[in-house]
Formats: sequence, C-alpha cells, structure tokens
Amino acid sequence: MGLKEAIRKNRTRTAAVNGDISSLVIQAAEHAVTEWIGDHKTEIFAHVDSVVEDTLSDLMRKTFKGPQGERGMPGMKGEKGAQGNVGPRGPQGAPGPMGPKGPQGIAGNPGKDGAADTAKQIAAKINSLEDVIEPKAIKGLSGALNNMRTALREKTATKANGGMGNVVHETKALTSATTSVTLSQKIAANGFAIWAYYQGQLVARGTHYTVSSDRKTLALTFTPDDNTNMDLIYMRS
Repeated sequence: MGLKEAIRKNRTRTAAVNGDISSLVIQAAEHAVTEWIGDHKTEIFAHVDSVVEDTLSDLMRKTFKGPQGERGMPGMKGEKGAQGNVGPRGPQGAPGPMGPKGPQGIAGNPGKDGAADTAKQIAAKINSLEDVIEPKAIKGLSGALNNMRTALREKTATKANGGMGNVVHETKALTSATTSVTLSQKIAANGFAIWAYYQGQLVARGTHYTVSSDRKTLALTFTPDDNTNMDLIYMRS
C-alpha cells in the first residue's frame, strides 16, 4: 500500500488532530509500514533466518579456527573398530657387537700326584695286556723281528732237505731257438719254490717247463717267440 492510500484511509481519524500535517504523515506512515510487514512477513522471516544463519556460521568458523585454516565443528566419535591381524615377523637383525671379556675365573685346586710305579709294576701291567700294544709302538722291535726271521730262515735252510732262503727275481730274454733257461741260484723246496711268467702270463710247471735235477735249469716244453721275456721269481736254497 502506498503513502497516499494510507492518508486517505486515515483522513477521518487524522482530522481530529487539529489539522497537524506532521501527525497525519506519521500516522499514515506507521499504518503503511504495519500493513507492508503483514503482507511480506514470509519474505522478511526468511531473510532474517538467512542472516542469522550466516552470522552464526561465521561465528562458529571464528570460534573453531585451527592453526592451518578453518575447520568445521567436530563430528561425533565413531565406534572402535576391531583389532587387526598380527603382521608377519620381520627379518632377524644383525648381531650386536661382542661384549667385553669377563673376569678370569678362580683357579681350581691342584690335583694329587699320581703313584709312581716300579719297573716290575710297569712290566706286570704291560704283560697283562694281550693284542693291545703293536710291535711298531716299541722302538726298533719290528726291525729286530725281521732280522730274526731272516736269520732263522737262512740258518735252517740246508741243501739236503731243500730248505728255503731269500726270494730272487730274474728276467731271461728268449728267442725261438731257446729251449732252456739257467738260473743263478738253486731253487728251494726241491725245485718247486718258483713262479715263472712268460710275457706277463703265469706258466705252469710240468706243462710249460720242467726243472732239472740240478734245480737251476728250466727246460721249456714250448717254443717261445723272438724278442720275448720270461720273469722268474723263486726262493733260493
């Protein structure tokens, strides 16, 4: 409603105010404002709500302003989540440095002296052992035993009974014309203590050769090839 319409509606009432134009204008204006507010109260209330909301929002931002900028109002705390699974074990770390050496321990008490055995006691202990001490453990014993065996063998060997002496090895060159081989020593055991090899192969007594009565000569029963050899290993009498 305009100001002119408000004056017209209030003309009778304002006429009683001694014709004061100022009072008439004021009353007309108040009436117009009242009616305008009634017609636009919805828009006015909406505008007021918007202003109030903006003002409150600005106030909240200023109140809860963080060090790195503005932030909103804190939300509600959520429920606690379930505990996660244990992760895999990590690799073993490198060993640490060795610690300092500890103090030396207390020395133990010295042991008692052993009992001194007499020569007879030592001999008795050794004699009580069988097949335990080897001949090589006693200095010179092995050589002495070998010398004794050789001396006994040579001493008991006689020409009459065909006793045996040391081992002899001889090699004889043969040709196709060779019919016998003569040794440097007599063969022990009546001519039986001999091993004959022709070209590396053992030949048999009585089949490939015979021994003469002198026990030094081998008569061949086969014809050898030229440029061949016979190895003879025997024990001399």
